[in-house]
Amino acid sequence: MPKPKLIKRGLLREAKRYYSNLPYHNYNHALKILKNAELIMKRLHKKFNRDVVEQAILFHDAGYHLNHKKKGFKNKEELAAKIVKKILTKLNYSSKHIKKVMKCIIATNINSKPKSIEEKIVRAADVASMKESYKDFLMDTKKLIKEYEKLYNIKVDVNKWKKSQEKIIKRYLRQRIKLSKNYYNKKGKSNFHERVKRNLEKYAKAQI
Repeated sequence: MPKPKLIKRGLLREAKRYYSNLPYHNYNHALKILKNAELIMKRLHKKFNRDVVEQAILFHDAGYHLNHKKKGFKNKEELAAKIVKKILTKLNYSSKHIKKVMKCIIATNINSKPKSIEEKIVRAADVASMKESYKDFLMDTKKLIKEYEKLYNIKVDVNKWKKSQEKIIKRYLRQRIKLSKNYYNKKGKSNFHERVKRNLEKYAKAQI
C-alpha cells in the first residue's frame, strides 16, 4: 500500500488529478502496481530508493488518456515522465531525484531496457499482473480492448487484437529482469515467465 510519506507529500492527490476513468490505465491501476512493487521490494536484499520506486509507479501512467503525439511526445511514458517532473519540481525534490523517477517511468516502455535496481523494480511491478490467474488475465484483456476503443473511437477486431497482444506479450517474455533468486522455481525457471506462458496458451485458444 502507499506509504505515509507519499500521502504527506500530497503525491497521491496530485497523481489522481492526472488519471481519468479509463477502463484499465486508471488511478486504481497505479495503486495496484504499487502493491505489486511492495511484494517485490519485500523479497529483495539489495539497496534501492523506495521513494523513487513508489513515485515512479504512482505516475507511470499519468495522462494516459491524453494524446501524447499532439503534445509532442514519442510515447505515453515520456508524457507521464514530464508530468512527474512538473509535480516533483513543485515539491522541491532535487533534479537528481527527479531524473531517477523519470527514468523509472521511461523503463515501463516495452522498448526500454531497465538498468538501475529501481528501474527494474518498476518494470517488473508493471508487468506482474500478466502472471495472475487466467480469469484476471482475461478480465484485464477485455478492459484494454474497451479502453482502446474509447481512446481511438474505433471498433476493435478481436482476432487481430489477439494476434497483436500475443506478439506484445511474447516480446515481454523474451526479456529477463533478474532481481532475486526468489523469482525462480526449483528447476531454475522464472515463475513469471512460466505463469504468463500458461495464460498465453489459454488465451490463444479462447473465444473472447
